[in-house]
Amino acid sequence: MRVEETNDLLENADKSNKVEKLTTSLNHAKDLLTKKKCVVITGVQGSGKTFLAERLVNDLKKNRSKIKEAWISNLTALRQEMKLSTRKDIYVFDGIFYELQSYQTFRDTLNDLDNFFIEKCCFIYTCPSYIWQNHARSVGFEARFSEMNVDLDKRNVYEKEDILKSLMKQYSVSGKKADRLYKLQKDLLKYGSGCIGFPALISWVCKQPIEENVEELLNNPLQSISNKIESLKNSLDVNEKIKYYILAYMSFKDGKMKRNDFDNTFFDTLKNLYDEQFEYKNLKKYARSMVGYYLAESKKCCFELDSTIIQKIVLVSVARDHAAFFQKHCKVYFKYVISERHCPPYIDHWYAECFTSV
Repeated sequence: MRVEETNDLLENADKSNKVEKLTTSLNHAKDLLTKKKCVVITGVQGSGKTFLAERLVNDLKKNRSKIKEAWISNLTALRQEMKLSTRKDIYVFDGIFYELQSYQTFRDTLNDLDNFFIEKCCFIYTCPSYIWQNHARSVGFEARFSEMNVDLDKRNVYEKEDILKSLMKQYSVSGKKADRLYKLQKDLLKYGSGCIGFPALISWVCKQPIEENVEELLNNPLQSISNKIESLKNSLDVNEKIKYYILAYMSFKDGKMKRNDFDNTFFDTLKNLYDEQFEYKNLKKYARSMVGYYLAESKKCCFELDSTIIQKIVLVSVARDHAAFFQKHCKVYFKYVISERHCPPYIDHWYAECFTSV
């Protein structure tokens, strides 16, 4: 690729460590909040639902001082919020709908949400595509909120170009790797949402070494991520295997590894599950070597998982190996494990590698 072509591809790329250019989706969502006081953000995993919700909240805070917000991710938190006498300005329901959610649980959640409605407040909901297209239609939720919906699975090509540019900038993609992405640009922009969203797909592609077969990766990106994680777990190299236990530890700890609050006992328990006898001295050193691929580093909590998809795949990996341990230590195990009798149809197409049935 000529230098000027690379520059054209990367020009105006955002300099932050997040994809900021959600122009069409962001503007549409902001408009809905202004006019309707409500927006429902839908999309497959990795499509950027939570990120867009965060952007909306931050934008509202810029325009109004002393805004109070509440993030609610489950029915327990919702019912606790309902008991409070003081109300917030913004309510974000992120995680209250999830891919393995049963039809009855979905209905119960909607009933509680209906009872919680408050005038003059802003409401932001995130909902997985599978739930939106199946349960939501059955109970009329989709019809009620169709005019308030921002579907991240239907981004136009211009918005996808912005995401591609921003992520190439974020991961410092240049040289032969940039050449490869330039050649694949048309195929990437045509990518339709299957089991993984466009931002998560591009992020994973940008991380791959030049020798990786990206064309094959595009056929099943979730399998590609799962294979990488399994290779860490099964590696004979202790330095690689430690990375798997760091991922597992962080997945059980809400995706974080805090600087001054490390749970050595829990880490040792994880290690002993797999009969590992290696010694570790400086996990921060190992974690830092994973930044930019599996992890992101922040000043606030030291390390965070780079993607919730990585967290899901790691948790399911542990659940398949040690079901009793997983159920005991995972607060929301029902989001990852489901009985075969209640397993939704076609869930393998939408959610492969991110759940297990028993």
